[in-house]
Amino acid sequence: MGCFGRLLPVVARLNEHKTFAELVQEIGLTVRTGMKHQDVPMLRVFERLGIKDPKHWSAMNQVTFAYQNALHGRETAAGVDFLLEIPWDLLGVARGPLICHLHEGADGLHGHWEYTACLFEQETIRRWIGEYLRLMQVTAAQPHASIAAILNATVH
Repeated sequence: MGCFGRLLPVVARLNEHKTFAELVQEIGLTVRTGMKHQDVPMLRVFERLGIKDPKHWSAMNQVTFAYQNALHGRETAAGVDFLLEIPWDLLGVARGPLICHLHEGADGLHGHWEYTACLFEQETIRRWIGEYLRLMQVTAAQPHASIAAILNATVH
């Protein structure tokens, strides 16, 4: 038993005149449409995209955003108790070049980052996290602001 997931490639086109709320709606529709086809093997996706050389496959997974809203806690089924727990630190090894994990808890949204240390310096990751948090604060406060306004507000 384990927790398994599939990558869902998502292409988003940033239009600075759209609002953040519009961008989220657009990406949400893309993800929901993609979920209908999640059983398609990645090799077939690569073929359809014209990516034939395996050395380019990893480019499809350079940055991953993972959102987890799985069950937490204890569940009982057929007289058996299950502890539903997700181990966020699997062996202390990054599973991709750069991964941002977000998950919901009883007290709100939590997250952590994984990165490949031979590719990124710790200070770079800290700077990116700071920028990401500023971006999240601005978008939470002003979801109907344009992408251009949000980007201008996060520049320090």
